[in-house]
Amino acid sequence: MSCLALLRTGVKGAVRPELTTPAYDPAELQSAYKLTSAAAGRGKGETVAVVDAYNDPYAARDLAVYRAQWGLPACNDATGAGCVTVVNEHGTPRPLPPADPTGGWEIEESADMEMVSAICPNCHLLLVEASSDYITDLGVAEDTAVRLGAKFVNDSWGGYGTVATDGDFNHPGVAITAAAGDYGLGTDYPAATQFVTSVGGTTLVRAEGTARGWSEIAWSAQPGLPDGATSSGCGYDPNADAKPAWQDFGDNFAHGCLLRTDNDVAAVADPNTPVWFYDSNLYYGQSVYWDVAGGTSVAAPIIASVYALAGTPRPGTYPASYLYQPGHAAHLYPVTKGADGYCSPEYLCDAAHDYPGTSYNGPAGWGTPHGTAAFTDTATGHTITVINPGTQDYGAGARLTIPISAVDSASGQRLAYSATGLPVGLRIGRRTATISGRLSRPGTSFVTVTATDSAGAKGSVSFDIVAAPNLRAAYHRTVGQVRLYQYQRRTMCLYDAGNRRASGTKVEIWSCDHKAAEQWTYLPDASPDSNGTLVIHGKCATIRRAGPHRAPRLVLENCTDGPSQQWTLQLGSEWLYNIASGECMHDPADSARNGTWVDIYTCYIPPVTFGEEFILPPGPVLSAVRGTCLNDPHNGVKPVQIDVTACNGTAAQRWALFSGAEDAQHNGLCLGSVVEVDGEPAEFNGGPVKLESCYLNNQYDGYTGWFPEADGQVQNFISVFCLDNPLGSSSRAAKLVVEPCDGTAGELWADG
Repeated sequence: MSCLALLRTGVKGAVRPELTTPAYDPAELQSAYKLTSAAAGRGKGETVAVVDAYNDPYAARDLAVYRAQWGLPACNDATGAGCVTVVNEHGTPRPLPPADPTGGWEIEESADMEMVSAICPNCHLLLVEASSDYITDLGVAEDTAVRLGAKFVNDSWGGYGTVATDGDFNHPGVAITAAAGDYGLGTDYPAATQFVTSVGGTTLVRAEGTARGWSEIAWSAQPGLPDGATSSGCGYDPNADAKPAWQDFGDNFAHGCLLRTDNDVAAVADPNTPVWFYDSNLYYGQSVYWDVAGGTSVAAPIIASVYALAGTPRPGTYPASYLYQPGHAAHLYPVTKGADGYCSPEYLCDAAHDYPGTSYNGPAGWGTPHGTAAFTDTATGHTITVINPGTQDYGAGARLTIPISAVDSASGQRLAYSATGLPVGLRIGRRTATISGRLSRPGTSFVTVTATDSAGAKGSVSFDIVAAPNLRAAYHRTVGQVRLYQYQRRTMCLYDAGNRRASGTKVEIWSCDHKAAEQWTYLPDASPDSNGTLVIHGKCATIRRAGPHRAPRLVLENCTDGPSQQWTLQLGSEWLYNIASGECMHDPADSARNGTWVDIYTCYIPPVTFGEEFILPPGPVLSAVRGTCLNDPHNGVKPVQIDVTACNGTAAQRWALFSGAEDAQHNGLCLGSVVEVDGEPAEFNGGPVKLESCYLNNQYDGYTGWFPEADGQVQNFISVFCLDNPLGSSSRAAKLVVEPCDGTAGELWADG
């Protein structure tokens, strides 16, 4: 995870900040969002938790300097107002984690706490410091903040997460805010989870002579900050970024987002309209003291504090849903200008284009605070929220179990479950809340699950269940070398030692010579999950455990499709990864010696070693849409939009794939989806996927890189959009595009 504060450079520190660079202080922020009265009288007894990584040894001291500078009340030990309690990720005051030697996370912690103080000076602060910036540690800290009683939690950081870490943010009755990101179009985790309030960023300026006295546009890229803009858009993981039940718009192809749509709300974040903060730590060896900052790290704690001023959330509800309740948009300032990228539909990235029939857009959500009314629960009766399990991808014929859960705002209620749209062969348990059975045939089913309590209150959520056909049935076998990727080295290949068919034969590394001993087939399994077997002479590359004190080695054995024979491309680097061992195929001699016996070892991150970077033989890339394959319609060397057609095994359907986030090559060209807008590279929803030069120029590097996911999706390395047959059609040559990763059949592939 990365902190999302942007420090303005070239601004000299000062003891008296009001005499230097213009930036916003607490009184101005309260004025801009009509919070002055609420900030003065509310927040007593409330605790806002700030979750960050590493230790800020001067957290309390720096906070006291900030509060004194702007006339905020000093720490009140009796009420806790203005005070900060610092604990480690397990909730104890000792030992605290080490400091971040760069000073970056210390700046983050200071800015977060000071923004909370600026908006809710009567609130108590709980700083929970994770041992590292890994999501595992930050997730523990998140749970600790809630366990210690915080009803408001701020996360001013983001990165990548999975459905496995979603539970750390699933805390009904707690307002959790997450910074959307500072990189323009795209989503960040945990902002893209269904359990938090995703906070976008704006540019805030004074507007003398207007009723409000201020105006805002969505934070857009500015000269000198080419990568700085609020993030927004459609989630990238159909499980981790499933659409929350209350976000019932945009859930169709016409409107472009089947997943979690970011953002929900916004506040100032542009570093060109910055806020003041104070931090006495060294930042890369330089003193900071008083300085100015922006980023959605500023916006997120502002919104967490507005929730605190609005009052304790209703138990059994998710406070992000309050912003979507009828009439609440009227209590937010609409943001109608500014864009963070180029996309289709435009509302996902351009504040000038609201979702049809609403005042909602991706960069600013429903708008920015106009008092606290939009941040309270005004629903009457019981509120039932069914948790979205996300798109479910399986092979046809598979037995499956999908647990469903729901939260009721009324305690002691027993819920009954029902479902519509279930595919043939599946049922839902009325009380067990589990969908189970066997998928009888391929297809995509739009399923709606409803939970009802004993008082008659209901809540529903909808999602897809995708049953993919048997992909191996459409596969056309191709044979070729499995090469080690060498930069300025001789070419080395995976080799059947002795060119024999006997079980137990060693798999070795030799100089490539195009003989039969290095002619391998990579055969994907029946499901779109990027797993497959490496076959030569009818035998499969298999892990042999060589003994308790020796590394496991690679040998040839009879093919069983067992776990020790499954090799996947899904880790996102240049690895052939075995799902059984959790380790990678490895050349211990690092391509320096013929006859080296291949072993299985820890997966290194390149460029630590060249001994794990493999390139599979060119082969078909199969689609889950009726046995179609990735296809170059002209099988040439000129740029062309690619399509999918019936698998035929011809050269037009053979693709050279690196074993991870690298180029997909065909006839010396690469898959790419970049377009040029105003002289800058950009990708947008629905953009065509083309064969083009692998290195158009330096600014396009990375746009031709792709990596397979565990569920069969193939994501672009830069945009995290997915390779998609948008109509799911096999009736004609369907043109491919990039789209948000929704997990439908048109986005499921098997790499061969």
